Amino acid sequence: MTAEATTKLPPGWWIRTHDGSFAGPPPIPQDYTNDDDSEVDGVDGQSVVDDEGGLDIRPDSPGWEDMEADTESLTVQCLLCPQQFSSPNLMLEHCSSSHNFDFVNVVRSRGLDFYGAIKLVNLVRSQVPGLANPDQLAVASLDSDDLLKPVLENDALLFSLDDVVDFEALAEQTQEEAAGVDNAG
Repeated sequence: MTAEATTKLPPGWWIRTHDGSFAGPPPIPQDYTNDDDSEVDGVDGQSVVDDEGGLDIRPDSPGWEDMEADTESLTVQCLLCPQQFSSPNLMLEHCSSSHNFDFVNVVRSRGLDFYGAIKLVNLVRSQVPGLANPDQLAVASLDSDDLLKPVLENDALLFSLDDVVDFEALAEQTQEEAAGVDNAG
């Protein structure tokens, strides 16, 4: 290995071959600390720059103001009509008040887990347009794994189920009820 090749090694690296040992440039000193979550500055109080192009990598450095926030507008379609809402909670309130269908109560009363709730959403979306009342849906209908396939592409309600139903609390409640039945019998 030649002296020219050793200069291409990253700082702090060294290699041992049959021709001997070769080292790259000395490691770059880490003279700054960040114990209090404050902004990390260089040794002389200047902004931190990377080794490659000397770019300022702090979020408040020039150029970052052009970055757009990673926010998408959420649009949730009603389970029972084509109306759109900006949040799953608004949609569920609409279902309860306008269609007399309380999705969260149905999930709780049937003891559905997360996947059962996904199946219920897809069952309601696929069959309710032909039904006068969504309460006519049979529990046995939820046994099919075909219902795990979304009826609506990118269904925002399916992505938000954890936000509207506390599945952990529901599972604990179901276990407590089952334990109470076992102890009573």
